[in-house]
Amino acid sequence: MAGKTKLMITGLWCLAMLAGCGSDDVTRPPTVVDTAPPAVPVDILGEVIEAQVIVHWAPNNTDADLAGYMVYRANGTRVFTMCQTPISETWYIDEYPMIGVNVYRISAVDINDNESAFASVTVTVDDNPYRDYEIVSLDR
Repeated sequence: MAGKTKLMITGLWCLAMLAGCGSDDVTRPPTVVDTAPPAVPVDILGEVIEAQVIVHWAPNNTDADLAGYMVYRANGTRVFTMCQTPISETWYIDEYPMIGVNVYRISAVDINDNESAFASVTVTVDDNPYRDYEIVSLDR
């Protein structure tokens, strides 16, 4: 019986040690992973000024973890990422817009890389972007 008692005590000691493993995890609250995207940008406007497209939108004042905004341009079936990382400005200047119909899509991105849905504005660029401007030659 002494052998069984020793085995039982050893077994209880092992169980007690195993139960104690990771006891720090029991008192620590679980890690919460943020998967909620920020609010979709609003009040987007786009205009052609001197052969450039300027797109601007209202600032996001609701998401404390906002990292910035991503800008995309679609022209026909081609979609271009206009900035490689989120920008903090609430405007974007496309210095080389494509002629024709351009759809600019803006999304908000938070510090955990959650990206909002797109808000978009359509801007049409004429084949002659200087049509409304008087071109004056400096060679007189």
